[in-house]
Amino acid sequence: MHTHSQPEWNPPNADALLAPSSTVSSRAAPLAQIRDLVTFVAIRLDMSAEELVVAYVVIESCLRANKAILAPFSVRPLLIASCVISRKLLCDQKSTLGWACDQLSDVFTALDLDLLKALERQVLVVLDWRFPMQERTYQFYTEALFTAAANQ
Repeated sequence: MHTHSQPEWNPPNADALLAPSSTVSSRAAPLAQIRDLVTFVAIRLDMSAEELVVAYVVIESCLRANKAILAPFSVRPLLIASCVISRKLLCDQKSTLGWACDQLSDVFTALDLDLLKALERQVLVVLDWRFPMQERTYQFYTEALFTAAANQ
């Protein structure tokens, strides 16, 4: 009989993905830092609103699968991997890990193709290679994203 256990989240070399202080103000509130990080990654990966919504759903699904994933060292790796996966799923243009790495590695200097591959695989393993299909989840994040944009 197959027993289901919580998948582990062990992002390789996750501390190396710390952004330099020039990209994220050290005096900003933590939520502002996260907003700035999300904005930065979304712009660098040329993400659409739909791709960003799917990235948030991927992140939430990972957290539901294993709450221990949420730790200070894991926010950046989880966000980056989720955004790359989302872009690959939804973008009509061919999006490769190499392209994504090129878009981000000048700021996340420790990010290389092998690390990005490992992060993507780790997220997919945590998700058990399945993506949520509940419309309500996507609608919630779509409304939240547009509300946040309207309030800026």
